[in-house]
Amino acid sequence: MATMPLFNGSPKWQLAGFMVATIGWILGTRSMGLVEWRVWYVNNTSLLPSGLACVGVWRACSFHHLNGINRTSVCHHYNHHDTYIPHDIRVAQNFLIVVSILGLFGKAAIVFALRNVYLRRGQKNL
Repeated sequence: MATMPLFNGSPKWQLAGFMVATIGWILGTRSMGLVEWRVWYVNNTSLLPSGLACVGVWRACSFHHLNGINRTSVCHHYNHHDTYIPHDIRVAQNFLIVVSILGLFGKAAIVFALRNVYLRRGQKNL
């Protein structure tokens, strides 16, 4: 059975890799909730005042400037029955859910592997 080599005789590189991967996973799952995936400037129309329209994976928001100072926002959360959602947003929704779940399983596997590395190292020192 092949084993993973330890760099420099200690598991510090594996632990550092776990920390970097965990930070990346947290930031990746956090980015799913952002609405700034697509940003458009909307000119003043009969339906909407001028402002920004932001489209995210789970919702779309519009930000309007009133009186030059105040900023109002209106957000609409998507559901699976909305037919107007672009195809790439639907793909991103499904892809990001799967990636988050697989990332969670990956973190559990890494914790189990690091536990084994540290326990075996402790047994060798006895």
